[in-house]
Amino acid sequence: MRKSYIWLLLIIICSFQLSGCSRKIDGDAKLDSTAKMVNKAMTVEDYPSCIRPGNYLGVAVELPENKKITNEDIQEQIAYALKGTGESTLTSQNVKAVSGYDSIEEYKKVIKKNLEKLNESSQQNELMNRAWDAALKQAVLIKYPKDMLDTQITQVKAGYKGYIGVFGKSYEEVLKYFGVTEEDIQTKALNYVKSDLLVYAIAKAENIAVNEEEYKQEVKQRIKFFGVATEKELADKMGNGTDLHFVFLADKVMQFVYENAHIGEEVR
Repeated sequence: MRKSYIWLLLIIICSFQLSGCSRKIDGDAKLDSTAKMVNKAMTVEDYPSCIRPGNYLGVAVELPENKKITNEDIQEQIAYALKGTGESTLTSQNVKAVSGYDSIEEYKKVIKKNLEKLNESSQQNELMNRAWDAALKQAVLIKYPKDMLDTQITQVKAGYKGYIGVFGKSYEEVLKYFGVTEEDIQTKALNYVKSDLLVYAIAKAENIAVNEEEYKQEVKQRIKFFGVATEKELADKMGNGTDLHFVFLADKVMQFVYENAHIGEEVR
């Protein structure tokens, strides 16, 4: 039986399925200094009024550098495959047992093809992120709900706290390791709030929604992918009770912006 490239395929799947959840944001993005915090409770219906989307249709997106597959890349994957086999070097005698393929040449061709697929999916994911960053930069934040900001601050801090025991013995030591301040955390959290509000605004303007059938299908696929049993376990697995409906909506909105972007144009 041929050796499965599950680890490669999982990365490819992640790059597509988790794009909305990751919500990559340009680290240099600046927030609007005139934006006001709203202390009273707001509903999802109110969110589009918090932001002026700007021209999110036809944003210019530069192509990322096309990474070429090198012999070193292929050798790295061979070394990975050899782990746990008791073999230190791939030979014509053990290639069948290690990979399931009849020759080293055939095995290398398969590795190269899989790496090319990975590069292609990674490039598309990067283009989607760049398109969203471009749309986000054009949007103007008018106001933002305090509860949304508080939630994002908690989640950003939880991300750093996850490194306790790896890069330090305390939360403060982790922040010091990464060179991050509490002000940096608030800025990052507010960027996430702005991104979320833009999702809602574009969804309303373009009549983008996640219907019940789409929701069930996405939940089914991701439950299988993450190896959990329930929606709640899936939400917890994706990050402390993640709003799955919003994740799926963000995926659709980001895909919409990407599909309408001018790919390959110089960003001015």
